[in-house]
Amino acid sequence: MLVGGGTGLVPMMRLLTHVKPTDDVTVLIGAKSKDEVFFENLANDFLKNNLHNVIVCTDDGTYGEKGFVTDVVEKLLTESNFDGVYTCGPEKMMYKTVQSAHSKGIFVQASLERMMKCGVGICGSCCVGEDLACKDGTIFDGNHLLKTKNLGIRIEIRLEIFEDY
Repeated sequence: MLVGGGTGLVPMMRLLTHVKPTDDVTVLIGAKSKDEVFFENLANDFLKNNLHNVIVCTDDGTYGEKGFVTDVVEKLLTESNFDGVYTCGPEKMMYKTVQSAHSKGIFVQASLERMMKCGVGICGSCCVGEDLACKDGTIFDGNHLLKTKNLGIRIEIRLEIFEDY
């Protein structure tokens, strides 16, 4: 299962280029509204030779399933079997996805999108607990991420970006 939202869909599409023809793949695309849905057709094109399911969720219900993509993640993880979950997008979405997969004993990885000032581990602006996304990531194992106190709730004040995830 691949779960992406916002700019996190870009690495998910790249990951689809490495799927084996025998893989059964579920792609979940989360967006606020229909106007923000990207890559649905591209995902279907990449997976045209695979057994696959591309599900779009919009917060406002203007396209696809209404509600948060994490609600569909929870539902699918309860109803079906998955070998692994990969996620990239807003941190709160990834945190909930990691929690859901971990609670079911499913392997999960998240590609964190942190603001990086220096990109070489000096400034510390991309801290993930004791790790640095620029040097130790950007992909982290879900078990490791769940031990991080600020995942999914952090606010980027140090970089003067005020976004509440």
